[in-house]
Amino acid sequence: MELRRGHANDCLGSIRRTIGQEAFEYKKVLCPAHDKIHQTRAWTSIQNIHQGLVLQARIYKRTREVMMKLGIDLEGVESLYKPLTAEDIKVSSAINDPNKAGSSRTKLSWIWTLHQGVQTNDNHLTECGFLIRY
Repeated sequence: MELRRGHANDCLGSIRRTIGQEAFEYKKVLCPAHDKIHQTRAWTSIQNIHQGLVLQARIYKRTREVMMKLGIDLEGVESLYKPLTAEDIKVSSAINDPNKAGSSRTKLSWIWTLHQGVQTNDNHLTECGFLIRY
């Protein structure tokens, strides 16, 4: 079960990195493309990145299914490792243009708010203050 959890965490990390890479390609490669050749190359690059994203999502889905079939700590798996939807792996315009009107009300997917390995009783937000006092 620990191996499966680690694999699911790795998949989610890869998904987050790939979404960031796709957002970067949109903003820094596709938007400044001035002619048809550069636009076509940018779209090809974005499609290749998206195919990798879809593959990582499939791997995560299968890993989650196996964890559910194992049945060990079923409630923990269901609460922590939720099913991925198309909205979860979509590139948000809040990433592309954070100063756009209405982007402060944009809700991020659960994959961005998942704290891996952090217990609820850990005081990780104030650890720097603890180190400064000593």
